[in-house]
Amino acid sequence: MIDNKATRLLAGAVVSLQVTIGALLPANAILAVGVASVAVAGLVVLAVPLVALVATLPATYGYWRLGPESLDLSAADVALALGVIAAVPIVPWRSPQLRSLLKVLAVYLGLLFVAVIVNPSLRSLLEWGHRLFLVAGGLFVGAAIARKGAERVAIAAFVAASTVVALRAIVDAFTASGGLLAEPSTPFGINKNHAGFLIAAALLLLLDLGEKLAAGPMTRFLCAVPLLAGLAATQSRGAVLTLAVVLAVWVIWTGRVSFSPGAFLVIAGLVAL
Repeated sequence: MIDNKATRLLAGAVVSLQVTIGALLPANAILAVGVASVAVAGLVVLAVPLVALVATLPATYGYWRLGPESLDLSAADVALALGVIAAVPIVPWRSPQLRSLLKVLAVYLGLLFVAVIVNPSLRSLLEWGHRLFLVAGGLFVGAAIARKGAERVAIAAFVAASTVVALRAIVDAFTASGGLLAEPSTPFGINKNHAGFLIAAALLLLLDLGEKLAAGPMTRFLCAVPLLAGLAATQSRGAVLTLAVVLAVWVIWTGRVSFSPGAFLVIAGLVAL
């Protein structure tokens, strides 16, 4: 017998959804599948919020469009929305550090809103709202992950996803019809700049926070090799330049003068690129 009130409510919601999906299926299979997908995602957020939080990091590669064209939602947007829902009850809202970041965020969004005022249109307003969602949502998800002490798992998931994308970029580079590096790689159809910037971010995380991962120096080195090669395969000059600048700032800020094999590989690879 079920005694927990929340469990009874959840069970009732599942039964209601089953009835709804069953009623929709004969008339509109696509809508039924959509309702089922949203329901499953919602249950995951309620049952295991940490999964929804961690999944937002590797899901940043999800460029695939979902839903009607008018919404223009990507898989990454949906994953972030689910992550934000899971994060809201976990975020330490009274944290002084978070409040300081929110003030900086408000200034950033205020500066961006100047462009909306200068060129008022529905499109510019929606773009501003999307930027608000991405930046604020990412901040809330990150704060919730830190509150749960799951930084290691989240970083490892992102680096692992980035390594897979980088390996695909390398394969695409070697199998291109015009020859090796004849054209930029678009791994899994992901735009070269989008993939390049995320791979560069994974390299920086591996470089700065690699010691916090449950992996030895050799494992981190073996991840850095395909990441750097995958970055080269995308031929994203902006990502390479950004990585070089951030790396220089990182060295100055941390004062590091000695590097692990993985860090040395990243620096040597940037020089070569």
